[in-house]
Amino acid sequence: METADHLFGACPAMIQIWKRLSVATSSRISIMNLEELWAHMVEAPNLGKEAVRVAVARIILPAAVWATWVTRNGVLFRQNRFYIENLWDTTVGFIKDWGCSLAGARRVFLLSEKLVIEM
Repeated sequence: METADHLFGACPAMIQIWKRLSVATSSRISIMNLEELWAHMVEAPNLGKEAVRVAVARIILPAAVWATWVTRNGVLFRQNRFYIENLWDTTVGFIKDWGCSLAGARRVFLLSEKLVIEM
């Protein structure tokens, strides 16, 4: 049975996303339920003290949650096939887009699995 705790935390696919985001941000993101997700959203990864870096850090977990929701709905309602790489690409895409449009970064991208923020 699908629950919010499972979908955003204990699901094996999400565990992989949280691990990849941990590597990308050089931080520890370990989420198994909504309470832990909320705690991590309040305490965003430390990407630096500059305002743009702080703003990008604050969108990382919401981007992963939104990518998960969009991907899940595609599987359930449009019969899309699920691939972890598609979920990862969607998550990174939202981080890139939102990092530029909402956080004011000039460019956000992955380089050797690390998140790079150009200001």
